[in-house]
Amino acid sequence: MHNISIKIMYTHLYPLLNSAAASGAQADALDISYRLCSDYISSFLLGYGNGTAYLSKEQSFIDEWRFHYDNYSCNECFFPQEIPLLYNLLKTVGIDLLPRSYWASKKFLETWLRNMESKADKTILQREEMGKPIPPENQPVVYEAIKLAVEKDSPHLDEQAKQAEIGSEMFDHICLVLSYTFWYLAQNPHAQRRIREEIIEAGIDLTSAPKLADYSTNLSNALPVALGKLEFLEAVIHESLRMRPTSTPLPRITPSDRAVSIAGIDNIPPNTRVNAFQCHEVYPCRHLFQF
Repeated sequence: MHNISIKIMYTHLYPLLNSAAASGAQADALDISYRLCSDYISSFLLGYGNGTAYLSKEQSFIDEWRFHYDNYSCNECFFPQEIPLLYNLLKTVGIDLLPRSYWASKKFLETWLRNMESKADKTILQREEMGKPIPPENQPVVYEAIKLAVEKDSPHLDEQAKQAEIGSEMFDHICLVLSYTFWYLAQNPHAQRRIREEIIEAGIDLTSAPKLADYSTNLSNALPVALGKLEFLEAVIHESLRMRPTSTPLPRITPSDRAVSIAGIDNIPPNTRVNAFQCHEVYPCRHLFQF
């Protein structure tokens, strides 16, 4: 993640912000946060060289992706999610409560993700069969782990079904939670100022990219360690994740054979639908920070 962070922050994000500042042009924080989230998460899952790289691409790329991402999370998703029996019944008689735009966007996003997975597969092939050295930031570590898990847990599935299962697991991680952190900060300028003051007081220099060699003699001075000591920054991150743990609702069903405990609530019955988006209401966050 260190190499990925350096690549994204200092090769793409900082030049983008500096260019906007130098020209006096306005920078769309929401747009940048979408680009940043997508680039970070796709790089983490599939390797930096196989990710989206939206920070370095033209506006049309992120606009197209956002259009389909929004369509895929349309309001009509309520029906199969909340009343699946009725939805499936109506579908059997030719009535689909989901709009056509949903299915078109679903196909777009599946193709979009599969293209990145194909690039990750080529990276694995280059490393294992061709013996080519692959930079650490380009290693698709998470993707490989998910592939192995699906192979182990679902050996009965054919290759197409396995690929669909892998894609589903991957897409569950493609979210825009960080965008909500930017949103909360935009609504609270005092929090922005306090974070800036905390960074300055700690003597942290973010203007130039650190190198791994800089950490070899004194790890306590490493940038990740220094940032981890900033209490207010950590409180902001924790509170943002508490308030918005997922970018969209992620319902899950508890195991069918036993009661479970979630977020401090015990004896939740079997086969109970739990929405992760509501868990922040009861989660005992010790870093509670009220914006």
